[in-house]
Amino acid sequence: MRFLNQSSSMNKEFTVTIQNQLGLHVRAATKLVKICAGFKSLILITFKDKEINAKSIISVMSLGAKKDEQLNFKITGDDSNKASLAIQDIFDEKFYEI
Repeated sequence: MRFLNQSSSMNKEFTVTIQNQLGLHVRAATKLVKICAGFKSLILITFKDKEINAKSIISVMSLGAKKDEQLNFKITGDDSNKASLAIQDIFDEKFYEI
């Protein structure tokens, strides 16, 4: 599930809900970081008043986000549109887990 909050040609902001049973565990966090690292844009995640760099596995793991919790993404850069679509897709697909 996703909600597009605000966007411009170089900035995207949206919220995703973690739908997979295990939440943002090691495997899911690794997939997310790999996707984010593939883009030049600055990608930040806000969760429970903590803002982190989505390209850092340690930072993503430190969130401890669980099923049904929401993450807010802020993306700034030339490829922000492509990055937002890729990130939303991995959440929509529950990180391709069974």
